[in-house]
Formats: sequence, structure tokens, C-alpha cells
Amino acid sequence: MATIKKLQHGLPTDLARKIHWVNRSYRTNRLSHLEGGGDIVVEYENGSVLGYDWIKFPPAYISKIFSRRLLGKDQDIRRISSEQAIDLIHEDVVRIYARPSTDEEKIVIFEEVWNRDTQEMPWDSLAPYNAKVA
Repeated sequence: MATIKKLQHGLPTDLARKIHWVNRSYRTNRLSHLEGGGDIVVEYENGSVLGYDWIKFPPAYISKIFSRRLLGKDQDIRRISSEQAIDLIHEDVVRIYARPSTDEEKIVIFEEVWNRDTQEMPWDSLAPYNAKVA
């Protein structure tokens, strides 16, 4: 699998070294193949750290990832109770970082947007990172 080189400003050094950037060939949404959008990094309980780039709508993207990961294909985690969903996510996800896209040539810093102490749903925490898509 090809490695996507990224600058990981704002991430803890130990976490940045562990990121596996998910190749776009695994993506089914056509927007994920178009340049632009922000980046999301998810640290999981099992120690894996996955990075996703060119994400236009992080709330929808992350809810789809967690739905498949925690409930199985063709399931929607947003359709189960909030209490059940947050419990499942808290068991599997340690923290989530995001950074918005930018048209300017400047360094954009990752910010921790969600962790196990957060009671808000991860997709709600990611809402401010939606890209402006023409």
C-alpha cells in the first residue's frame, strides 16, 4: 500500500509516527478522489492510527467509518440510541484530530476535536470542518 506523505503539525510526535494514511483506492465516495477537503486522524484502542485526507464532509465520513467498524456493513450508527452509540465509540476510539482544508499555502495545524471524555458525538465535533464544495 502506498504511503501518503503528510505534514502532521499539531499531532503528538508519538501519534504522528504511527499514522497509516488510508489509500484512496479503498474509498467508494467519488468526492474522496477529488483534491481538497480536510484531514482526519483517528487513534483506536487497539493502537492503530488511521489518517484520511481529502475529506469534504467529515461528519458523514466518520459516521460511515464507525458504522462499518462497530456495527457492520450497511448499518448506520446514527440510527441507534445516542447512549449506545457513544458507549461503542468510547470503547473503540481514543481520540480524533482534524484540520480543515485551505487554499492558501500555509501550515494548517491538526486539532484534537474529540476524545473519550467527550460526550458529544464525533460527527458533531467534526461539523465545523466541512469543506466548501462547489
